[in-house]
Amino acid sequence: EWPESADVTKCFVAGDSAGGNVAHNVVVRACRAEFSDLKVIGLINIQPFFGGKERAKSEIEFEGAPIVSLDRTEWMWRAFLPDGLDLDHWAANVCGPNAV
Repeated sequence: EWPESADVTKCFVAGDSAGGNVAHNVVVRACRAEFSDLKVIGLINIQPFFGGKERAKSEIEFEGAPIVSLDRTEWMWRAFLPDGLDLDHWAANVCGPNAV
């Protein structure tokens, strides 16, 4: 049961960095579940880690950076995504061909 002070018809979900990815995933799943009471009306992503098959200009420009190189981000995506799926999966590429 919801607390009386909670208005679950006006929920925002927020996340920072990898938490932004978690927040996005939670919102997508909550919206698909069609809860009768819960309504998500906003998502706040602070520096989420999204990507896609097509490289962003900054990824190309900063290739070889000591901390966030393309090799490192490729490894992170392979560790995160289920086997056989690529960077155009909806959880990685929120603006790509499989976005929801």
